[in-house]
Amino acid sequence: MLSGSMVRILFFMALLLAAAPVRAQGNLSTEHTGLSGGYSAELQVSRHRHFSIYAQGTVVRHGNAVAHAVFLRHGLNDGSIIYIDEAWSFGRRLHFDDVPPDRTCGGTRCLYNIGVLTFTRSEFARLAQSGLELRLIGSEGPIDIRIPARIFAEAQTQSANVIR
Repeated sequence: MLSGSMVRILFFMALLLAAAPVRAQGNLSTEHTGLSGGYSAELQVSRHRHFSIYAQGTVVRHGNAVAHAVFLRHGLNDGSIIYIDEAWSFGRRLHFDDVPPDRTCGGTRCLYNIGVLTFTRSEFARLAQSGLELRLIGSEGPIDIRIPARIFAEAQTQSANVIR
């Protein structure tokens, strides 16, 4: 379980990553906030009639605390915002925190924040090999998604360049 301060740090990281929809992989380090880390490319992980879901992995350090997470956002075809209450994977409830559904627009589309899934370092490393199948439960009913191993692996690789 992450501390309240680490959840706030992840939320701040989400705001930084949300600066442009569907970003490529990369890393960041800023002395003003004390944050450093890496992130994967943002990939579409689910497509439905009225919306698509995107995932982006990140590993971020603030002081001695390191968080391993995947941010989820969605694009809309009908203008309704998706709210998620829970995330499950094969009988195990995942650690999911919702975030305000802020909108980020670029080009011809907008993406809205859904929330963040957080993992331990060892879980994240395992998922970098296997990926993750999960079910989101919320306002649209159950939504099955698969987050590819690439998302976890890219975040690990990019963070290795700035987190020592």
